[in-house]
Amino acid sequence: MNIKPWHVITCLVLLLLMTVAASQVSGMVYYYLHGANYKDVLPYQFIQQWWYYKDYDLYKDSIEKSIIAGTIVGYVLPAILIVAILHKKKSLFGNAKFASWRDVVKMGMSKPGGIIIGKLKGKYIYYLGDAFVALFAPTRSGKGVSFVIPNLLLWRHSIVNTDFKLENFSITSKFRLLCGQEVYLFSPFTEDMKTHRYNPLGYVRDGAFSVSDILSIAEIIYPTDIGDATARHFAGLSQNLFLGLSLYIKHTEGLPFTIGEVLRQSDGRGRTLDEHLTDIVETREDLPESCISALNKFLSEDKTRGQANVLSSFNAPLNNWKNPIFDAATSANDFDLRDLRKKKMTIYVGITPDYIPVSGQILNLFFSHLINLNTKEEPKRNRALKYKCLLLMDEFPAMGRSGIIARSNSYFASYGLQLATIVQNKAQILAPVPEGYGKDIGATLIKNHEIQTVFTPEGDDAEDLSKHLGDTTVKSKSIQRTTGKGGRTTSTNQARRRLMLPQELQEMPDEDQIIKVRGKRSIYCNKIQYYNDPNFMNRLKSVSPSLRKYKGKMPNKEQFEDIIAKEELMINDIPEIKISQNFQHYEIPRVLEGKS
Repeated sequence: MNIKPWHVITCLVLLLLMTVAASQVSGMVYYYLHGANYKDVLPYQFIQQWWYYKDYDLYKDSIEKSIIAGTIVGYVLPAILIVAILHKKKSLFGNAKFASWRDVVKMGMSKPGGIIIGKLKGKYIYYLGDAFVALFAPTRSGKGVSFVIPNLLLWRHSIVNTDFKLENFSITSKFRLLCGQEVYLFSPFTEDMKTHRYNPLGYVRDGAFSVSDILSIAEIIYPTDIGDATARHFAGLSQNLFLGLSLYIKHTEGLPFTIGEVLRQSDGRGRTLDEHLTDIVETREDLPESCISALNKFLSEDKTRGQANVLSSFNAPLNNWKNPIFDAATSANDFDLRDLRKKKMTIYVGITPDYIPVSGQILNLFFSHLINLNTKEEPKRNRALKYKCLLLMDEFPAMGRSGIIARSNSYFASYGLQLATIVQNKAQILAPVPEGYGKDIGATLIKNHEIQTVFTPEGDDAEDLSKHLGDTTVKSKSIQRTTGKGGRTTSTNQARRRLMLPQELQEMPDEDQIIKVRGKRSIYCNKIQYYNDPNFMNRLKSVSPSLRKYKGKMPNKEQFEDIIAKEELMINDIPEIKISQNFQHYEIPRVLEGKS
């Protein structure tokens, strides 16, 4: 048994108090038995009386009775009470129960800061740790109003948010700007031409680092750790071609160092790719050996089938760059992902619903690249890295499997990166590669989320949650009637029962949620509704003249939507991208047809 000093001190204090109480009661009984005034007796007076008269037969009886009374009241009854309080009787089938507010306080989840995750008894629940947080929320269950937007209004450090309807940007961007954040919107499929730009190749360093930087990007686009042997073989050859073309562009004056240009060069510039690359190899003696070697490796493939197969594998992930708008949005860098931990930044990655089916590749590239760039140096080794970065990833499965998340999620926290993963259900993470992470790695990824908030679950998720919450023991009385004297007998039975059955979980009210905390009791609590909460709406009022007119009250849904439509809550100085005439001969993908 691990006895701590405060255990000893507590026992000594309790023993002292019990002794004082016993002496007090004994003194009062002693004085009462002798017809004296017992109301003003002090604890030490009985000890005096005992010391003076313990050997006198006249006083022995009253002293013994007084000692018995004092012992019962001062020692026995308190001991019984203490044992009753401290002794947790183990029920036959379990004692599972939800955490109380006192438990939440003990967990350290009542102090403001970190990620806000719910409300209990009208008080906010926060997660202040560094591990991941997950939200399992079916469609249209209020994940935006209860989790995403509240955290965009409260999180004080850098944040990157996938914003699939640009609703989060429309509501929170001006407030975050007011809080001293640099605010950006990367919307690569924008149709109003307004977006900040992100160019992955812009992060490639000069000199000896060029090859490794390009290959790290190529590994994201052409992963070599998934698929069968054939798929991995062609992924490796595609990486090689990507390396060769990228180095050629980097060392060729006048060419934009972008993935869009890599794709254009792979078209052969009016010739076959074999002819184009042969000409480069034969005429460009100034190119680095790593470039020539990579290009020659492609040229060594069979000209009919080999090169065609490599080129097919190479082009498939780059289809979005055929879209001139997308190409322009990835042609330069208006923000630096390496600064996310150096200064307060907010980046909204805006994808409208009609582009979700084709957004997986850029989302995967963007976030994988972000993580790669920010897991090179720990804050403890560089004091300039003074801010955390929360990756608030709504519709997390939309990006598919990220190799760096699959391999490295266990040590993100030490670099100041924190994932807030939002999915509809566990099956999306456990889905086969490349749509998901597979059963084994997916299960590990889920376990690395110390906090798992669950909205009304369905199917297997409800069953799993029911098992996780555990069993409780239900007592019931049964009465049996008999003939003759006595008439009946009563017996108490114990039965096993889940704390919440799967069907009860599936019928949870829309305003409720359950928070699973690793190693602690789960919390049954309320969702946050920011639009009904003055603490959040007052923040929005600070940037909206229309909202400030609602003094002491909240606008209704229609009124609030009108205010959002006025664009009072969002920043408006998003730069407009320009499309070069050189891009115009590329066919716009079908998803853009018929749109202006």
